[in-house]
Amino acid sequence: MKRIFQLFILIFILHSCDNKFDNVIDNSSYKIHYNNNWSVEKSEIDNVEFYLIGNDSLNKFCNINLNIQNYTENQDFKTFIEKSEKQLTKNEKLVSSKYKSGYKLNYQEMIFEKDYGEFSVLYLQRFILKDLKVYVLTCTCEKDYFDENINDVNNIFDTFTIK
Repeated sequence: MKRIFQLFILIFILHSCDNKFDNVIDNSSYKIHYNNNWSVEKSEIDNVEFYLIGNDSLNKFCNINLNIQNYTENQDFKTFIEKSEKQLTKNEKLVSSKYKSGYKLNYQEMIFEKDYGEFSVLYLQRFILKDLKVYVLTCTCEKDYFDENINDVNNIFDTFTIK
């Protein structure tokens, strides 16, 4: 009986994982997968590739975007990150910034908070350097909903690959 229960749990987990990311944005330089809780919108802003907008009641206060920036060889990646951290304004506060080794990519992760008076927004960013381009994945989320969405956002970020 115990084995049947374990088999049921395993099948359930595999089925859940299999259907998790059934949507993809795939272009000539990158690929990212996302689930049905998000919808894609094209960006009208230069260097912003796309927006993923939350569809359900939990993530409707969140969006994800990708910005691609040119990188100059005359500075190292650490200096680039330090400059990004220093660009925060007086109503923005750096929560954390650390270099991480991921499953597929190494990246700098930065979290900062911006106060809008009546509410605050948290930004989770991953900076990925490859071939003189910096790919910046950003999740923007109202602070009250950040903790509930962070696992889903990280799972989406983890699917990001550069070709």
